[in-house]
Amino acid sequence: MDYTWITDQIAVGGGIWDEDRMLEVVQMGITHIIDMQVEFDDRPLAEPWEIKVEWIPIDDDFLPKSRRKFSSRALSLPAKP
Repeated sequence: MDYTWITDQIAVGGGIWDEDRMLEVVQMGITHIIDMQVEFDDRPLAEPWEIKVEWIPIDDDFLPKSRRKFSSRALSLPAKP
């Protein structure tokens, strides 16, 4: 899986894509995901595990993105206590 750690339990990344990979995410103790891929919405995979997924579908064209592309909800996810 492709992901980057923001805190100990929040990752920004690409596709989880299937239940086996979501189980891996669960086993790592991740509770929040900021998913920035346009190709696949990981929210349905996370629902059984109560993992919060903020899906911000952005085309991976390697160009800078304006701040408007990012939702205020995703940028205000709570930090780990």
